[in-house]
Amino acid sequence: MNYLYLMILTLLPACTLAADLSCQEKYDLYAMAQTKWQQGSTELIIQKMPDYKQLAEHYRDQQLLRVKRRAVAVQWLLQYSPGQVKTDRKLNRWLDFSPELEARISTHSDAFKRLSEEIELPAPSGLKMDGDLFRLKLRESVMTEATFKEKMTDFFSEVSALDKRTCHN
Repeated sequence: MNYLYLMILTLLPACTLAADLSCQEKYDLYAMAQTKWQQGSTELIIQKMPDYKQLAEHYRDQQLLRVKRRAVAVQWLLQYSPGQVKTDRKLNRWLDFSPELEARISTHSDAFKRLSEEIELPAPSGLKMDGDLFRLKLRESVMTEATFKEKMTDFFSEVSALDKRTCHN
């Protein structure tokens, strides 16, 4: 009995610390899940559609820039304007970007401004940009694959688990 009591006392602080999550940490975990999803799904796309490797990598890179940009925005807002981050909502609803808010963050955050500028850069020259055909082939040959569905389910499960965790500023 004493051994069980000692184990509980030893593990309790670790469990308490694991549940104690700042909102920044929670959003960082969300950004990591998004990054893992983008990388994993792009690998699968390239395996199934090797002719679209460059386009798939371009789309992935654009999405990763957006993930980083939102993470920078959350970090800045949590520090300087926490009321604008709706931490009581699901993670994909924390931010409500308006042109005014984006301009305000850009004025104060060089990282946010740089990422915004990178997103606006034109696609590399020589990149085949038949996005409609790409999306059609994606639906037909990748999204029907069990591996893709498993990756997507894993991503949604990870995000759902994060959504259920509370955080503090």
